[in-house]
Amino acid sequence: MFTTIYKYELKYWIMQPMIYVYAIVILALAIMTMSGMAAEDSNRFGGKVINSSTFLLGMTKKFMMLIFLILPTVFG
Repeated sequence: MFTTIYKYELKYWIMQPMIYVYAIVILALAIMTMSGMAAEDSNRFGGKVINSSTFLLGMTKKFMMLIFLILPTVFG
């Protein structure tokens, strides 16, 4: 029964165009942010290492907050 429900839901969500729109928006934001960060001078961040684990965690938190705002529209 689980596989039947899973296949039905997967077929339904693949046919929805908003999934692709949201995926493209999130991907574009991620690419723009990372390419913009690569071009920045390291002194702009107060001498922090941009590739450090704490900095990446902070960036991940910011993107997750954005995704949490989009999730209700997807599931609603």
